[in-house]
Amino acid sequence: MRLSISANLFNGNLEHIFTLFTEYGITHVDLTHTDVKADARSLENLVDLSNRYNISFNSASGLREYGGNTNHIHEYDTEMARTYIRASKRLNCKTLVVTAPTIRSKDIDQKKIINDLRILANMALPYNINIALKVLPWSPYIGSYESAQDIIAAVNSPNFGLALDTFLFICDAENLDVLETLPVDKIFIVQCSDLAVTLIDSLEELIDADRSKRLLPGDGYFHDDIKHICNTLTSKGYHSPFSVYANGNSYHDMSHEALLQRICQISLA
Repeated sequence: MRLSISANLFNGNLEHIFTLFTEYGITHVDLTHTDVKADARSLENLVDLSNRYNISFNSASGLREYGGNTNHIHEYDTEMARTYIRASKRLNCKTLVVTAPTIRSKDIDQKKIINDLRILANMALPYNINIALKVLPWSPYIGSYESAQDIIAAVNSPNFGLALDTFLFICDAENLDVLETLPVDKIFIVQCSDLAVTLIDSLEELIDADRSKRLLPGDGYFHDDIKHICNTLTSKGYHSPFSVYANGNSYHDMSHEALLQRICQISLA
């Protein structure tokens, strides 16, 4: 299994970081919204580093709370989408991750969201970029993989699919049985995170865990569950890198070398 690592784990001099990536055998990196939204000079610097160090950008996150809005917010969303798509193309990044609105509004409905996501997929199609819909359980519009499958079917575009997140399974926000119903050819990225909490009692705790308590696989209590998910998807034909994503505060206290050593020890098979 190939791994991709999230850029949010590393801060500092990019030249030094990419040098370390090469030394530790890292070949795929997932970008954050700040990377894709960067100014032209910073974007070209990433392109140069990618070429010189032979590092591929596996995915980019950034289109959050997207779809269903009206008037000036809709115009802003559309323009932001164009910016992210063009940046992804320049970075040779094949997958752009998008999340639906999480706050209920009388001005937003499912039909508007579907229409906006279809337009987004159509905008990305000429650039050969996939749009991966990420499920958030606290979204009143797309809060489960079942509802996401309905959205994907309604959008009906070859480049529109799913960002699967192991975090939702280990938090019991999703049942593992759903893996059998998901079409693997529509899974464009699999995000892998562990957790050191065994019980989440409320939606507020789930949101907090998602935003600040994600751990590297093996650093929490659910490594075996994560491996089971990855092996199931591999057996069904998933062949893209598995994205290692963490945001726990402890990782920012580690040296880049120590963090990369830890990442290289991760096994998902």
